[in-house]
Amino acid sequence: MNARDRLATLGAGLVLGATLVVPPGCGREDAGALGAQAPSDALRTDRRIVELLAGCERSAFYDRDLSDIGTLLLEKIERARPEALKRAKEELGILGTSAFPTLSNAFHAYYSDPIRSGFLENVVDALTFNASDQAHELLLEALRHAQESVRSKALDGLRRHARPGDFDVLAERLALETPEVRRQIVGALFTADRPRAEARLLDFIERGVERDLWPSAGPLLVQTESPATAARCNQLFGDLDPLLAAHLAGSAARFGHSAGLEHLRAELRAPEASRRLLAASILGATRLVDELGQALREDDSSTVRTVAAGAFRAVDLTE
Repeated sequence: MNARDRLATLGAGLVLGATLVVPPGCGREDAGALGAQAPSDALRTDRRIVELLAGCERSAFYDRDLSDIGTLLLEKIERARPEALKRAKEELGILGTSAFPTLSNAFHAYYSDPIRSGFLENVVDALTFNASDQAHELLLEALRHAQESVRSKALDGLRRHARPGDFDVLAERLALETPEVRRQIVGALFTADRPRAEARLLDFIERGVERDLWPSAGPLLVQTESPATAARCNQLFGDLDPLLAAHLAGSAARFGHSAGLEHLRAELRAPEASRRLLAASILGATRLVDELGQALREDDSSTVRTVAAGAFRAVDLTE
């Protein structure tokens, strides 16, 4: 073995030792300097080796107060990479009231600073996972923020946590918001007070107004538990476009209105696969799976057959 071979072998041993003692996840600022000490070109240019040998951002021991977990998680919201950031948001939600006042202090610190709006959005995301009263109040405050992306994040949270008292606040925002945010508001209205939301959206449909909100309301109306709502859907679906008509017909069929069921049966025979797929999805959602036998066996679209099979399987699993 010549000197060059012995050097390469020694270098490989050093790298193996480094992998055992050097923790991963350190910063990369010293990677070039350490990589230059590698015993061969192959080792010096191997990205995996360079990262293992890179210098850590903090070489001292971890001197932090671990009793204040909220502050530590908030630090991740500002600096962490995507996976750690996602986990920090979830954990701040799990903390509930224990995440305050740390979370509210950060919210108000970022609220008026456009340069840190990204951090504010991360905080609002964390509020979405938090069911406490404090989080709910901040979500309503974020709904008034000047930046649309922040308001959109707030509506993601209110889609989960809106309360009956929020209904009028949300309804008032319909006249102020952009089309995309208006569509988000529909879901939050249904969370806040489903009976009022069903009546409000059916009023819009009956009067032919606020048409941009109809597509967002359709899938939610299928889930109604109200016989009165189903009866109104049965009266209205005949004059609507195929997409919305199918949803309202599904609501009617769920409560035994024969006209709604016949409409969905006809949609299962439509020439367009997209219409057959929607009808199959709605029949599955309303648990009228007996209507899907022929689609499961004979439909030309594998997607329609898959949806029909999934509907049967879902019923079997819940019975």
